[in-house]
Amino acid sequence: MPTDASALLGEGNGPQQVRRATVMSCVINLASTCMGTGVLALPAAYERSGFTAGTILCVSSAVFTVFSLNLLLAAADLVPDQTKSVSFYALCEAALPRSGRAVDIAVVINCVGTATSFLVVAADCFSRLGILGREACVLLSCALVITPCFFRTMDMLKVTSTIAVACLLGISCLILAFGLGLAPWLDPCPDHSSVLHGHCGNPVNYGSSDPRDIFCTLPLFINAFTCQQNIFNVVGELSRPTGIRKGAVTVLAPMLPMCLYLVVATAGYLTFGTAVASNIINSYPLSPVVAAARTVLGIVVLCNFPLQIFPARKSFVSLLDSCSPAAALSGNEPHPALFLTSPREVYVTCAFLLATCATASLVTDLGAVVSLIGSTGATLIALITPGGAYCLLSWSTKGKRVQRGAAMLLAALGFVVLPSHFFCGS
Repeated sequence: MPTDASALLGEGNGPQQVRRATVMSCVINLASTCMGTGVLALPAAYERSGFTAGTILCVSSAVFTVFSLNLLLAAADLVPDQTKSVSFYALCEAALPRSGRAVDIAVVINCVGTATSFLVVAADCFSRLGILGREACVLLSCALVITPCFFRTMDMLKVTSTIAVACLLGISCLILAFGLGLAPWLDPCPDHSSVLHGHCGNPVNYGSSDPRDIFCTLPLFINAFTCQQNIFNVVGELSRPTGIRKGAVTVLAPMLPMCLYLVVATAGYLTFGTAVASNIINSYPLSPVVAAARTVLGIVVLCNFPLQIFPARKSFVSLLDSCSPAAALSGNEPHPALFLTSPREVYVTCAFLLATCATASLVTDLGAVVSLIGSTGATLIALITPGGAYCLLSWSTKGKRVQRGAAMLLAALGFVVLPSHFFCGS
């Protein structure tokens, strides 16, 4: 007989999930969910907060992510109704009735905004090669992501996620090589000095005199680690989901991005100092190797695009189920399949692709809109929901005071960070 926790994660009488994913594939998929174009803005975040504070914020955000992922799984174990597979809607409804729809809407909007930004970045990267125009690059990018978006399980994305992580690792190594000035063709500032070195002479601030600058960079770091929207999808497919195996996923997944982020942020900021661009790639001189890095970046975001459809689709279907509970029975897929077989999920996926591709073709710079979505949606998903749901569901549980107190602090931090976009500026 399944335990309460296993039933909630899809092993009970509810919809069955295929559990074939290894710990490594779960870690890769969850880590790849975190790692997008935000990594290229971290050197600029260091410039605003100062090197020391930036490093502390990066490590702290990784710790927050580990804690919030474990809180979500612990809160799922406390949900009274164990007859359905877990979702943000089910979790939030159990914790605070009538809050599930708001969180699901936030997940959908956040994923649509992130996926659209991926297409915009990919089109910009590919169009700079001069082979195709931007509109054609958008259509090409959309065509490349169609097939993986219809995969039934996230474990099938482990290959594309591995490619994305490997490409980001390559970009990180390139930025580090520029910072070390290893060869004449890796000089980040050839006009600065005749002597090859990796520092362009601009000042480097190790601290900030204005606490507001430090606080205003925190949402950027939190957004760079946001992967909570996929935790239930990932753990729901994990084979032999013991506590140790789930704990390994929640700890290792944020640690991999943290290592890459520290390399990129440190090498990029120490190279250009206060003159670093908001996108670190734009700080480097035009050269074939930099053009190749931009192309690789386009590949990264396209590989990460399908990872946004899984939580968006699950949340949107949850919204449909909340409006028409009888329709929930039509979404069950009793037999494993390579691609989606549920008509509702196919329609939702088509709508997601249409919305993101149309927006990317019409808009060249999402600017403040994506920034607003990231600062609000990511904060709600990464801080407020995990902390708040666990506190409310464990309130009557004995022996969890310390963990509940830490969860309250995490949720409180989320409420403080939530409106930061409106007073922090660019």
